[in-house]
Order: sequence, then structure tokens, then C-alpha cells
Amino acid sequence: MTLLISLGSFLLGLFALRRIYVLERSAASSPLQLAFVYFLPQHIAFSFAVLLMAVFDQGYSYLTLHGSFSFMDGVVRLQLVNLVSLYAGLVGVRIAVIGRQPANRRQNILPPSEESGLPSKVLTGENRALWIRVCYISLAFHAFITGLQWYDAYNGLPTMLIYPIQVLAPIVLATFYFWGRWWPQAGHERLVFITYVSVFGLVQLVSGGRGTFLAGVLLFAIGYLQVRDWRLRRHELAVIAVCAVLLLWLITISENVRLLNPGRRPADMAEWLTRGGQLLGGVGSSGQGVESFSYAVFRSAASMTSFSPLDVVARTPEDISYAGWSEDDWYLLFKGLLPEFGMSQVVTAGNKGPIDLGEYGWLSDPRYGNAAPMTFLADSWRRFGIFGVIVAHFVWAMLLARFSLLVGQRGFSIYRLIFGGSLIAVTYHFFLWDILQLGSFLPRRVIVCLIYTTVVYAVYSIQAHRGRKLHRIDIGAPASSGDGYATPRGGGS
Repeated sequence: MTLLISLGSFLLGLFALRRIYVLERSAASSPLQLAFVYFLPQHIAFSFAVLLMAVFDQGYSYLTLHGSFSFMDGVVRLQLVNLVSLYAGLVGVRIAVIGRQPANRRQNILPPSEESGLPSKVLTGENRALWIRVCYISLAFHAFITGLQWYDAYNGLPTMLIYPIQVLAPIVLATFYFWGRWWPQAGHERLVFITYVSVFGLVQLVSGGRGTFLAGVLLFAIGYLQVRDWRLRRHELAVIAVCAVLLLWLITISENVRLLNPGRRPADMAEWLTRGGQLLGGVGSSGQGVESFSYAVFRSAASMTSFSPLDVVARTPEDISYAGWSEDDWYLLFKGLLPEFGMSQVVTAGNKGPIDLGEYGWLSDPRYGNAAPMTFLADSWRRFGIFGVIVAHFVWAMLLARFSLLVGQRGFSIYRLIFGGSLIAVTYHFFLWDILQLGSFLPRRVIVCLIYTTVVYAVYSIQAHRGRKLHRIDIGAPASSGDGYATPRGGGS
């Protein structure tokens, strides 16, 4: 029965996701669909992964400070809560796009090139050279910020730099989205990106940062599937299936490597090599071989879902009553709206979720971080139950859809595409945040997206200006005859 409910909820959720995508796509003239991008990873984490858990469950349990609990205790409820949030979001998007859909035209309004399954005309012709610059510039920014993060981990950075780097880290992942949108037309440049992603992925998986790597993979997939309007050929589906199995294996082995070694990051080069060998060798959690396929799939799915949403939804309000909204929440919300640049320990409303997780027996000291986020879905349920889930996701989806329309209905421009990509990179992480984080962090995140877009666009403009200048010089220069002497362009003796 649990398996049937999980399967039905997953399929019904796919229908809601498709409707959200079509409504946003038809109402805006750009690829920006923030509501869809928000709900897609949430459905993967709380429906698809939960479905895998139901399929491969063998009576597994998880442990908190309050005792041992069965995974299956929360599977059905989490699936149904997620399904309710999707349809509440669908209603919100539908209301947001009222009056924005062109009359007497089918809803899936696409440029002719996209209707035929070809890449968008935004990325063809002379715009292709422009988009190459955006991809390379954003990739350079991603490498720069990632390098600073690793330098800080081993050598330390000035306090003033730590906060900006932490804020920019999720936004620079937009480069994966840009490369995904450009991929159908990329040529030999694909080798550059594949090489970079291979190194980046290996480093993240060895050090336990598989979530960051998977975020990049999903953003790349969103960009690629958007430009194809989610129409795939058979060989593309086969490639995606192979990649999904490979990622499943990598997630499991990466977690095993982290469990077998002390500390989140390798301490020295010798430990880097040891962990790399463990990852490539397929080490199991016992240090020997990889466990059974069913257990590996279950562990990977449980990792994608995270214990806390499953636990919070399962034990509220039976074991822990609804939290509601307190005066302290208002205080943290307004305090979080104020930026606190230059502080090594930034105290914002974002710490409220991990603190409340202490009620469920999870790590609650924000100084040590938290690997079990509350998530927006679990927090809305924890506070007000199903009513909170409906209202919160209805309002949130409506706001995201309206913002998509605001940014996307003004025609094509490189600046707007860069800004849209940075917003998509940030929106991916929203489902992991609690209500207070979303309320307090959102204005600052939008501002940081604008700063990132302005910097990337400024570098792009400088390069484009230099390219045009060199092109004008080349046109006006005399042609060479090949023997070192210049000859007139018109020919003649």
C-alpha cells in the first residue's frame, strides 16, 4: 500500500510540475521559470527519492537523540504533503499568470526553432559568439570563488572576505545552467567544460561535498532541457539513464568515503590520494566492497531526502505539537533582513531552523553547522500543519511566477539572461531553507544576483568591445599576399 501511494503521488506530482512549467513558459517570453525550478528539486527530494526508499526498504531505521524510528513511518505522509504543496503552487502560478497568456494561442508558445526540437534562436547565429563569452566568464568566476573557498579551508582568509564568498558560492553555480543552455550548439568547447566538471566533481565527492556537485548537475540539466523544451530523443534518454546510475553510485561511495575518514576535508595530500583511491575503487561503508545494490539505492535516496523533513512531518503533531508563529520569530525575521558584513559568525534567521530541529533530536548548535536542514516544506508543516503547507506554497509560487514574468517579458538581452541564470541558481536552494530564511535572505540574495550579473556583464562588455575593435582593425587592414608584403584588397597588378 505504501508503495502504491508513493508511486501515485509521484506521478500526480509530475503532472502538476508539467502544468507549472507550461503556464510559466507560455506567459513569459524568456526561459525563466522560477516556480518550476523551485518545485522540481523539491519533488525529486521528497517524492522521487522517497519512492525509491519505499521500493528498496528492508525495514531500515534512523536514530535520533529520542530513539530509533522507521523510515516508513514518514514516507506516506511526506509524499502526500509534498503533493499538496505542488498543487497549491500550481494554483498560485495559475493566478499569477492571469491576463499574461496570449489569447487564441496554444499554451506552449515557443520560437519556431524550439518547436522543431532545435536550440533556441537566442543561441544561434551571431549570438552564439556572445554566449560563448558568458559561459567562459561565468566558469572563471566559479573557479575563482571555489578556489577562495578551498584556500580559506586550509590557510584562512581575512574575515571581511568570508561572508561575501559564502553568499556568492551558490550563485556562481549559474555557470552550469549557462553551459546547459549552450550545450546543444557547443563544439570543441565541450571538452573544456567536461574537464573542469570532472576535476570539480572529483574534489567535491572526495571531500564530502556531493550536494554542491549534484546542484551543478541539476542546473546543467535544467538549462539543457529548457532549450530542448523537455523533448528528448531515445539516445538522449539512454545517456541520461546511464548518468543517473553513475551519479547514484558516486553518491553512495562518496558518503562511504566521508564515513571512513575523520574530518570533512582531507588534511593533506596523502589523505587526498587515499580518499580518491577509495572513491574510484568503490569502497563500502565497512571499508571493504560496495554493499548490496538495494541498500546502496536506499542510502542514496535517504541522503537526497534528508532525515529531518521525513522525521518532522512524521512526528508532528503526534509527538511534538505545532510550533505556530511567535514573537521571537518576528524578531529573527526582521533581524535577518539586516546585512552583517564582515562578521565571522553571522547570526541571522537562518539559524532558527537548526535550533528548532533540536526538538526532534538533531544537531542544534549553529556553530557546527547542520547537515539536516529544516526545509521550507517541513517548516510550513511544523508550524501550522496542512493549512500552513497550502498557504505557504500558494503564496510562494505566486511570488516566484510573478517575478519570472517581471524579469522575462522584456525581450532578449545578455544582461537579462545572466540575471535569470543567477536567479535560477539561487532558487534551486530555496526548498532547503525554512520560512525565516526565505523571508530574510531573499532581498539580499536578489541584490547579490544583481551584483554578480553586473560584474559578469561588465567583463563580457569589455571583451565584446575589444572583439569589435579588433574586427574593425582587421577589416581595414591590407591583406597579405603570403610573401610578407601587403597587397591591395581589390587585387590587380
